[in-house]
Amino acid sequence: MENSDFFKKCKSYNIIWSYFYTIKTWLEHKNNNNILILHFNDLKKDLKGNINKISEFLGYNYDEEIMDKVYKKSTFEWMKGNSKKCAPLLFKNNLSNFINKGTNKRWKNSLTQDDILKYKNLIKSFFNENEINWIENGGILPT
Repeated sequence: MENSDFFKKCKSYNIIWSYFYTIKTWLEHKNNNNILILHFNDLKKDLKGNINKISEFLGYNYDEEIMDKVYKKSTFEWMKGNSKKCAPLLFKNNLSNFINKGTNKRWKNSLTQDDILKYKNLIKSFFNENEINWIENGGILPT
């Protein structure tokens, strides 16, 4: 389904609502000591640094050789080339849909201005401006 068709067919926005609800409920727990929330954009900007952050969060202190192996197998290129090893069973018959392009904001050339306006109005009903900025860009979690 084309992105622009999505808004036309999902008049109740149940799918988007579920996405926003999921983010909202995770953000409610952002200060919990046992939850680490990372953003895709931040992983793309500094994968190695975020892998170290995850390792520290989990209480691991691996040597550089092991961390380099983890980093290598966490790259988009490795996962795309080895999708049979890392895709959930649900996607085993259609691996091209599981690991797609490894980029963000692909919607910019797909959605109409009307679709974007609907999205902006809808997201404002769930989140404040700081939260919206984080959802759309990453960076420091909103307080």
